Amino acid sequence: MTVAMRDGVLLADAFSMSGVEDSRRYVLCALRKRGITEFVIDDTSEGARRVAEYLVGGRGTEPALCFDGMTDFARRVLACVKAIPKGTVRSYREVAESAGRPRAYRAVGNIMANNPYPLIIPCHRVVRSDRSLGGFGLGSTKAHLLRNEGFEIEDGKVKAGQRDAKSKTLATRHS
Repeated sequence: MTVAMRDGVLLADAFSMSGVEDSRRYVLCALRKRGITEFVIDDTSEGARRVAEYLVGGRGTEPALCFDGMTDFARRVLACVKAIPKGTVRSYREVAESAGRPRAYRAVGNIMANNPYPLIIPCHRVVRSDRSLGGFGLGSTKAHLLRNEGFEIEDGKVKAGQRDAKSKTLATRHS
């Protein structure tokens, strides 16, 4: 895991199945795209440890996140994605509708591709309408994260399941 912080505020995070160099590259790219130039990269010490404790054990408080350099729409999209409960997925189109721009599903895909907080804001839970995984900045990590949440992936797609009648969200978790 790699995190970038400034004054105790999380600026970006990443985890890569293929190693620290990939997660560092992802974090640096996320910072550069937002024009953030002052930060500390941390993949071994206190900042990373606190984020890991929050994510894995639910201990501690959620780190403060910085949204500098993002549009209002990107902030709304990230807030919608952050609210996707574990064990459910939503399509890019559903996220666009929730964020107030129903036809902006491609923009949602771009925002997901540039999500600076893939560990805190679960962009891996956003898939295409046909249930294929779509892109993910850290490669096969998306399928790995979905499998860890109980999803079955077959032929590059989240395996079909029933619809959650309450939220109209594709709920494909198999437990």
